[in-house]
Amino acid sequence: MNRRTLGVLSIVMFTAGLVLPLILLTLYNQLEKPREVPTTQPGLPGQQGLVSLSYKDLVDTITKRALVIHGVKALLTPIIGAELPVDVPLVIQSISTETGELVIMPVSAVKPIPTSRVAPKTIEYSTTNVQVAGVDEHDIVKTNGRVIAIARGEDVVIIDATNNTVASYIDIPGVRGLYLVNNTLVLIREVSVASTQLTPVIDIFLYDVSNPGEPRLVERVNVTSSLAGSRLVNNYLYIVGFMNSYEIKSSEDRVVVSVQIPHVNGESLPAENIFLSEDCETYIVILALDISSGEYSVKSYLGGVVEWIYMVPDRLYIAWRSPLTMYAVSLKVLEYMVSQGYLTQEEFEEYEQMIIEGRGAEVRSRISVKIQRHPEYLNLSLGYIDETTFLVLDIRGLEVSSRGLFKVPGEVLDQFAMEEYCVGESRFMVIATTLSKYRLYLWMWRPYMTTIHIMIIKGGEEERLTLTTIIGEDSENITGEHVLWLVNIIPEDTSNNVYIVDENLNIVAELVNLAQGERIFAARLIKNILYLVTFRAVDPLFAIDLSNPYQPRVLGYLKIPGFSEYLHPLSENILLGIGLEDWSLKISLFDVTDPANMSEVAKLKIGVFSDSEVLRDHKAFTVDPRYEYFVIPVTAFTTTEDKVAEGFIVVKYSLEDNTLTLLKIIDLEKPLRALYTGNTLYLVGYSKTLILEIPEFTLRGEITY
Repeated sequence: MNRRTLGVLSIVMFTAGLVLPLILLTLYNQLEKPREVPTTQPGLPGQQGLVSLSYKDLVDTITKRALVIHGVKALLTPIIGAELPVDVPLVIQSISTETGELVIMPVSAVKPIPTSRVAPKTIEYSTTNVQVAGVDEHDIVKTNGRVIAIARGEDVVIIDATNNTVASYIDIPGVRGLYLVNNTLVLIREVSVASTQLTPVIDIFLYDVSNPGEPRLVERVNVTSSLAGSRLVNNYLYIVGFMNSYEIKSSEDRVVVSVQIPHVNGESLPAENIFLSEDCETYIVILALDISSGEYSVKSYLGGVVEWIYMVPDRLYIAWRSPLTMYAVSLKVLEYMVSQGYLTQEEFEEYEQMIIEGRGAEVRSRISVKIQRHPEYLNLSLGYIDETTFLVLDIRGLEVSSRGLFKVPGEVLDQFAMEEYCVGESRFMVIATTLSKYRLYLWMWRPYMTTIHIMIIKGGEEERLTLTTIIGEDSENITGEHVLWLVNIIPEDTSNNVYIVDENLNIVAELVNLAQGERIFAARLIKNILYLVTFRAVDPLFAIDLSNPYQPRVLGYLKIPGFSEYLHPLSENILLGIGLEDWSLKISLFDVTDPANMSEVAKLKIGVFSDSEVLRDHKAFTVDPRYEYFVIPVTAFTTTEDKVAEGFIVVKYSLEDNTLTLLKIIDLEKPLRALYTGNTLYLVGYSKTLILEIPEFTLRGEITY
């Protein structure tokens, strides 16, 4: 078997998934529109543009769309489509064990335990580095100044910061994040439970830690979803998750679609709490929980796979790339087949209906025999771009209501590439995206089958083995049964754009074609100035004036070696950048007093082949403005000892002199986070915490766990 054949065979299954949405865009438009049943909530805007359905209508709608997807998939795989029954919604079975594993249970099954509340002492302590003031984000380490909680994956360690000892452990594995509000510790974990498949479940535990030596479970809530993110505003916790809206199982003679329904504490979410949009790949599930009372509400919106969330106290934005991303690519393939005479328009229309009926395998067979007996190569510039969809929700305590949807071209880098700001009394949303255009390469290959006889002699006995395999395409033995497709889609060009959206969810202005050929690496909004870092060979830092939301303009840009991946305002005029330069961690101070004439006024380079978790997670950054220093975890390769060093660095900054000074390098295995309470700095690692005195940063002791 030659290399080309092996290469093609190795990607057959991948290709089936790639060309999965082959003609869904056209087919979706032909599906019966669901009956619109507008719903509203008292005191809040209605679910604008989104409707709720009965269970029957919901299942019918999802089933039709799932059947189309399966029909398209069958074009490239030998699966026989069959009549698809409409089943009742999938019910997730509860699991009860004696091993402490997850039990999906009603909230009432966990009895609230009366707890005493200790009045908090007046002490300065660090909080999690977040994007929006007043909107907390979950993290693996939290403190309230008296208690430090550390989520290690296998358990949660509770440290009493008043005497610097391990007070207790909470043996709950898989915790993804924590909140600590007064004496209430919130644990958020994600696990999988068995039903007809492994179903992801977000499990939320509320513990009273007024006595850190005896944390007591107060409340527990769980919802079927994968965790996309969470936010905390005052005492209200908002969990955003997503889960598949259906599962497809096939056998030799039938295909079964199981439409899934989100569950909360083992109970199906009511149909009136599920809202339909143009996408149906997943349910986006929003759980609002009052951590002081245990009351909660849940809403779900059909959409895509959630990538980023952004929240201000009264509004939540949820972003995903459209699941229609590959449709334009697939339509190009069909257009090519029609242009080459493989398909007529009449056949195309007939095949559309067949796929809707689940007869995709038959369509595949018909197309196969039409393709000529030699490889075909297609090189098309698609002129196609990414698109990101935003679901916008109004938030008021436990009340959640949709304002609607909007879309922008391109891909959003992270949560800092989208942010609200105000001009007068008007609110606007600014979004920075990287736009990619694509080129399609397509091979259609018709190999032939041959039979090889192999004789194996073991212990003097002969054993014959017969193999049927694909060995090439140049043969008269070709039939229509085996067609291999190789599709490769690569970005042909990139550019960066900025879009401004008003409260009516309309794009009111845009800046396009910024830094062509580059990608956005970092973004930060400071008042009405948006700072963007793009990168290809050098680090262009753009300053964009948004004070007139209808006419944004580039004020200036600065090009320096390397690039920043995290931007942090130390003051209105000084911007901190953390990134890489020449394989070393780079820390820069930018003077942005005049955004039209920015300058890099200080720079530190740390180690060789160095890295920091801050480049991927802003919550790993800790700053103490009282003494003008910050702490970040660092890993670096040491050439002298030929090993990787781990720990924290303490960096002094001066807003008066515009300087950076490396004060301390502290070794610590598996560094996680830094925090302070009063004049004590805690450097938290996986197995121990180091205690330092501020501002000398002398080591006082350690806590092992």
